[in-house]
Amino acid sequence: MFLHESGEGGGVIQGSASECVLVTLLAARHAAIKRLKVRLPFVEDGTLLSRLVAYSSKVAHSCVEKAGFIGFVKMRQLEVDDDFSLRGHVLENAIEEDRRLGLIPFYVCATLGTTACCSFDNIDELGQVCARENLWLHVDAAYAGNALICPEYQHLIHGVENCNSLNFNANKWLQVNFDCSLMWVRNVETLTSALTVDPLYLQHKHGNHTIDLRHWGIPLSRRFRALKLWFVIRTYGVEGLQTIIRQQTILAKTFEEKVLGDDRFEVLGNVTMGLVCFRLQGPNSLSIKLLKMINESGKLHMVPALLNELYVIRFAICSQSASEADVEYAWDVISAFASELLAGRRESATNSDRLSKESASESDDEVFNTDFDDEFIFDHQRCHLQRAHLKRNFFFKMVSDPKSYNPRVLRSLSGRHRSHSVGSSSPGSGEGAYIGQKPVANGAMSNGTPP
Repeated sequence: MFLHESGEGGGVIQGSASECVLVTLLAARHAAIKRLKVRLPFVEDGTLLSRLVAYSSKVAHSCVEKAGFIGFVKMRQLEVDDDFSLRGHVLENAIEEDRRLGLIPFYVCATLGTTACCSFDNIDELGQVCARENLWLHVDAAYAGNALICPEYQHLIHGVENCNSLNFNANKWLQVNFDCSLMWVRNVETLTSALTVDPLYLQHKHGNHTIDLRHWGIPLSRRFRALKLWFVIRTYGVEGLQTIIRQQTILAKTFEEKVLGDDRFEVLGNVTMGLVCFRLQGPNSLSIKLLKMINESGKLHMVPALLNELYVIRFAICSQSASEADVEYAWDVISAFASELLAGRRESATNSDRLSKESASESDDEVFNTDFDDEFIFDHQRCHLQRAHLKRNFFFKMVSDPKSYNPRVLRSLSGRHRSHSVGSSSPGSGEGAYIGQKPVANGAMSNGTPP
């Protein structure tokens, strides 16, 4: 992919994984519209843009959704399997469904080591689908990509030969301080052609003979990030960095064993690296209260995630100096607060029994817990939708449905232009088949303005 100096690929150090996802999405968007304009030269760019759709799993990092908003494209979050992994058949079905609706799939962001639970999308399956359907596949390996220096983890990236770009953050697990996100692309020209702005005051006589990294990302000026990365590699060596990753993974497995040994708790997801997602058995309200007590004590700090509507607490091994004694201390703190919480709950139930019959008390307690969980999940979803509505401002809507906000787009499509735009493609046969046609209820197509 990027391993040969004579190839078309290359690498660059960006400021964050968010930057990497954004610039690759912009490059994929530029390439998709460029292809479409060859076949549909008379269709406005805004109309084509409104049809583009990108994909990620529902547990992908928030930066993927944000990249969709910034890039003015639809971002569809897909369901995952029992291991929280995005699979090839799910992507394939989504592509087929969206093409029937007149959309144009163009970009997929897969994740190796999701933030919520460190799950791994199936790169091999996704890569085959993207290669077959001509979609850009980006692999966001911000955390887990660092572990690929260990041979025992390299199976996770099987199928990487089909991806178009990849990034990981050396500042997450390779002992480099923030910021240092390494990104590679299969074809440099595809990336830089989407981002090049070259006014006279930035041109120089060596422009055609040197690599100018201002064309590889958003900022014009850059830090010298490579130096600190070089110092770390020279100081630790590959074996030293491998040792740190393996030690922290062992500590995470040690913590997992403690959780599994206590029947009050359960672990969600597979523990493959330095993250353990756990929760108290029972309603979400218990885990919410437990985390609140722990964080307010100042003894530990952890953050939550929501997996299949279950509230989980994330125990992350982050420090180079973390030891087994630290894990023991953390577990003692968690266990003590759990005992305090559950004892208080039992005492509350006992007091309730004195005021009512035992059956009624149990019923009320069950109803309370159910209502609390439902309310929490509802509030989470409602807030997410409200935030999404605010993000979809006037400019986003203008691009998503250009004819509603710019009648000139509609008027400019004369009959001759429409005939050129539709082309000879039959509905569902590929990119642009629906431009200038309008879907009807039975799935057939009728002539009309772009929906």
